[in-house]
Amino acid sequence: MRRHRAFPNSAASSTSSGHEPAAELLSGYISAKIEAKEFRDLDSRKAAEGFFQLISGYAHEKVLLCIKSEIAPDETESYVALAADLFLRGIKRSETA
Repeated sequence: MRRHRAFPNSAASSTSSGHEPAAELLSGYISAKIEAKEFRDLDSRKAAEGFFQLISGYAHEKVLLCIKSEIAPDETESYVALAADLFLRGIKRSETA
């Protein structure tokens, strides 16, 4: 939960015009972490876009398959926290690298 709050401006930006402004903010954050050798060397823009696809995929699948007509805020927060944790674990540079 704590990790997904590292991008507080992203949530506000993503609601205004798709996820493009938020993806740009997140891409900049990822690039800075790559330069600091905290994240693996990767395409920061694609990683940012992948993150937003990851967090939106859960709700989209539930609604698309008519499993749920809407997703509760607490369920959304829980899923976003899990997705952020998985994402950050995936791009973080290994201690042994």
